[in-house]
Amino acid sequence: MRLDAAFILRYSIGVRSTTFVLGAGFSAFAGFPLVAGLRDDVLRYVRERLDLAPHVQEQFCEGLRLAETEAKRADLHFEELLLELTRQLRNAHSSDPRHTTRRLLRAVTGRLLWDRQEALRCAPLPIAYEAFARNVQRQAGDRLRNAIVSFNWDLVAEWCLKSRGVPWLYSNSSGPVPVLKPHGSINWSKHLQEGVSAEYNGWQPVSRDSKFCYDRRHPFHDPFPNGVQEDLRGPMIFPGDSDDPGENESLRLLWDQVEAVMSARERLVFIGYSLPSYDCKAVDLLARCSRGKHVEIVNPNREHLQRFAEVFGAGVQLDPNRFEASSYASLRDE
Repeated sequence: MRLDAAFILRYSIGVRSTTFVLGAGFSAFAGFPLVAGLRDDVLRYVRERLDLAPHVQEQFCEGLRLAETEAKRADLHFEELLLELTRQLRNAHSSDPRHTTRRLLRAVTGRLLWDRQEALRCAPLPIAYEAFARNVQRQAGDRLRNAIVSFNWDLVAEWCLKSRGVPWLYSNSSGPVPVLKPHGSINWSKHLQEGVSAEYNGWQPVSRDSKFCYDRRHPFHDPFPNGVQEDLRGPMIFPGDSDDPGENESLRLLWDQVEAVMSARERLVFIGYSLPSYDCKAVDLLARCSRGKHVEIVNPNREHLQRFAEVFGAGVQLDPNRFEASSYASLRDE
């Protein structure tokens, strides 16, 4: 008897507990920028949407010029630009305009993503995300719930679970689906880590003993609208930032939970994640946790697929599709 793809998907999801590892390609179908196009979006936002004082605008532009001049490239992608700024600023004076450039690039990224997130309130998510939420929701008997590890700062994964009525939490607890975000989230605050008290009592640590918090009553509202106290947003781990758990106890807790979730489940499915070489912490952890598991990669970029094959071995299942064209975005198996 020949088994069709729908049956195979239904069987593999239902029987095997799965960790879905999400990258920017997962959120792109909902209108969020891929990392490759993020530079243009952020620079446009700085120039057209921010009401900057003239001297700040000049510092930003001068810092960008200096960074590109030293790198000898004017076409740096967003992550390349941040990595260059981090490298160039290691021994730079505090008055160097590249500090302003780096600071604004980071702040504007959060605002840009919140603009896109707010737009999701005005229209239903594409049906592909309902299909994904159903796949996450499935579990076999008393097996572990499927889990999500998202390297995205946006809230698309959380929003599609909410829209489907699937309970979730930012920790590896029993019951709700774990949604773990080792690079942080636009709706988190680090005010506890910074020693700042809050009058509002709706803040909840993302996990026990963590000093990263989110608004449990309104997780899909910007906790720092109009840029007020925006320096407390996050963490949002950018390329070039240190994510060494030895330097931050709350980060260590996050990464420990990520490893526990992936180790406990039988299957890893990567959707729209590029396995960037500069993110050594993530690459090492993912490679370690993939051993002995069924691993599937959904990514339309042939170079990214080749890198997965090199890091994880030839046994991985490669699907050269965008998220919305993959089996995880289809309702045909219902």
